[in-house]
Amino acid sequence: MAAIGATLHRKRGAGRVSRNAPHLFERWKEVSRRVRAAKEIRLFMDFDGTLAAYSPVPDAVTLSEGTKAALGRIAAHRRVHVGIVSGRRRVTLQRLVRIPHVEFYGLYGSENGNGFDISVLTALHLREILDAMAEHSAELRGIEVEDKGASVAIHFRNAPNASRRGAAQVIRKRVSDSKGDLRVLETGSAWDVVPSQVQGKGAAIRHVLANSTHSFLPIYVGDDISDEPAFEELRRGITVRVGPARRTEAHYRLRDPGEVLEFLTRLEKELA
Repeated sequence: MAAIGATLHRKRGAGRVSRNAPHLFERWKEVSRRVRAAKEIRLFMDFDGTLAAYSPVPDAVTLSEGTKAALGRIAAHRRVHVGIVSGRRRVTLQRLVRIPHVEFYGLYGSENGNGFDISVLTALHLREILDAMAEHSAELRGIEVEDKGASVAIHFRNAPNASRRGAAQVIRKRVSDSKGDLRVLETGSAWDVVPSQVQGKGAAIRHVLANSTHSFLPIYVGDDISDEPAFEELRRGITVRVGPARRTEAHYRLRDPGEVLEFLTRLEKELA
């Protein structure tokens, strides 16, 4: 629903896309050259829709054994650092993935292991979002509300347009009432109401780059519009969008998590 994106806060770069990316495997030779030449690689990956297929029930998402094994071997490689960047909470990612040597960036990169706290006022505003959505639940058919503790995700993947419009009105009112304490990060299938200090994946990647003391080859793989700002930040790296062909800031594309597994397998061979 485009209207909410125009009215509520959107992530830096969202909607500002530039190209129809070629399929990654069609350009593998150029990727291979860069991987083999790199002394250090930092592989950033989204979780839902990238490493794991989407599920109507977020808690039911699982990482396939093949993907888990391949990612584990890559994460253990001396030249590679692996980070998972997701809208999920960091503790949830740790539970779902359970791979040694992997770094977890939850809440769009804001939860990175250095602590993340919200104020009593922010917690109150998030509770008001939950209460308002519950109050209007009867008229918002197909809308699913997920309480993440430090944010509230309103999923609209299976909702009719009328329900989306109604949910957008409720969110818009409550975010406005928070007077800048809350913002909305929009994904392809949800609106995530987050504390204002959560700036999105692009800001998280920008922070990683700014705090790096030596050069490395960044590779970022993600499927969602929330990943577009990260693609934009990594113009000099290797960026891959997962999903049906559409215009994107990413350099390449893959079709689905199955092809992501094939990418991990190919990457592992280049590292040998």
